[in-house]
Amino acid sequence: MALELTPTTAQPLLSSGGDSREAEACVGNITMVVERPSRWASALTALQAAICVLVVCALVYVFWQQWQQMGDYRAWVLLGFMAPISMGFKSVWAQSALLYEQGRFVQCEVDSMRAPVLFHAIADCVEVFAEASKETCSRDVEACTQYNKATGYTHIRMRFWGSRAKTVRLRLQLGVDEEERCLDVIYERGADVVCGRDQTVDNRERLVLRMPVSRDCLRDKVLLRNWLLECVKRHQKPEENVVEVLGLDQSSTEWIPEWKTRCVRRMRRTEGVGQGFFLKRQSATPLLVDALMWCNNELRIYLIVGPPGTGKTELTIWLAGYLKIPLYRLSLNDHRLSDQVFAQLVSPVNLRHDNAVMQIDEFQETLARWKKELVDGPSGKGVSMGAFCDVLQGSNSPGRGTIMLSGTQALLESMQDPAFAAVFRRVAVTT
Repeated sequence: MALELTPTTAQPLLSSGGDSREAEACVGNITMVVERPSRWASALTALQAAICVLVVCALVYVFWQQWQQMGDYRAWVLLGFMAPISMGFKSVWAQSALLYEQGRFVQCEVDSMRAPVLFHAIADCVEVFAEASKETCSRDVEACTQYNKATGYTHIRMRFWGSRAKTVRLRLQLGVDEEERCLDVIYERGADVVCGRDQTVDNRERLVLRMPVSRDCLRDKVLLRNWLLECVKRHQKPEENVVEVLGLDQSSTEWIPEWKTRCVRRMRRTEGVGQGFFLKRQSATPLLVDALMWCNNELRIYLIVGPPGTGKTELTIWLAGYLKIPLYRLSLNDHRLSDQVFAQLVSPVNLRHDNAVMQIDEFQETLARWKKELVDGPSGKGVSMGAFCDVLQGSNSPGRGTIMLSGTQALLESMQDPAFAAVFRRVAVTT
């Protein structure tokens, strides 16, 4: 008997036959199986613990016998040699274990503070498929509140990775005819770290990926890298029928703003009734055609003009949902943005997604400020026209995506102004 589950982007199967319950799914083109610890593994652990207890009891017994035969002085001298002997044994054991791991395993470490996206991608992927084998029934889970991007509500999440170390064994298969490989995901929870001037408490966690090496070590590394890439793609893939909206948040005036998720918006449909209905006008057809053709390959600039309340923002959200990419929103008149900060925030390195829709609303106010600066000189507030043009089509522009400039009818009059020719000649479609 099998029960079909449907996580975000995969379909694990939960089988109820025997002790080895497992969840199988496809992450990209790689088949992934999460195994639960078997009874044999638990019995082996219990046997190791029993052997350790017996060894300790034997040492205590030998010491007691020597104490009675040789007297107090000699017994304590014998006990004094235990420290250097144990240190030497520990050093030899560590070197032997290191040589064994280097010869037997391909190991990869992922730190939550140095590589947060990759860390959470791996953790979420393993957690989703481990839930199908009821791994969340562990006594050690961590509860937290989390904003659900699929529903838009805050819910309680029982985090699979708790406050203690944990090991999860996976089986990966690159193709149907390929050999199945084992991968151990070892979770280590570090100490709490206080970050920033706002005294934010973060935890330095670590995942150690350990795969037994085969005859072709380079192929093992390629398999591990492909699995990591598929985990990141799955982690960054947006939810169905919703659009993630990101804005600039600043924890302190002395720190540069950073992109954070503000909310999720339901994607409106062209069919149906009520609040979820969106009227697809003919004027938006050229914009949609151009976006479908170019947004995945290069950066495109669009201009949306209309009176307030006509649906410019809703059109932007609808386009982002139709393209299945997130939406970034900002204002060029923000006093927190200088030319240098703006160029840093929209660079491909600092954006959280490599393909997105970026909406710059109320663009007519920005043009009015630039027009005034041409007469009175730079005001030092907001982004200058030169820095904005460099981002539109320059050395610091994003590699692909869409920039939506929206505003009122005053934008149509500003398009005829020769002072803004450098801005509007980069616009591909005007709606």
